[in-house]
Amino acid sequence: LYGAVSSENLRDVARRKGQTLAATCEVFARDFAAEMAQLHEAIVHRRATAARLAHQLAGRLGFVRAAEAAQIALDLEQAIRSQRWEETAALEERLAAEWEQVRAQFSLWSADPAG
Repeated sequence: LYGAVSSENLRDVARRKGQTLAATCEVFARDFAAEMAQLHEAIVHRRATAARLAHQLAGRLGFVRAAEAAQIALDLEQAIRSQRWEETAALEERLAAEWEQVRAQFSLWSADPAG
């Protein structure tokens, strides 16, 4: 996973906003976690917004080139649209696990003095 994740886009955002990479990663992670929580609630209550939220998360993951995690989010979106709820639960767990790996990479970038 780590080889596939890229800080390039986050570094661009940090430069444009005059922030450190660490601050930009923190904002990204906070927003992503909030959207994951919203997605979980939408899935639990089988709300129509769940598929859109999964798609948004796929886009965020694509932004940092976390291809495997982004694909899981897209698979989750399709499972939600097809109302395959058992598959949805398993994909949500996989997405959460992949997100933890991406977040761990963010921590490494944030600790890098060059960042």
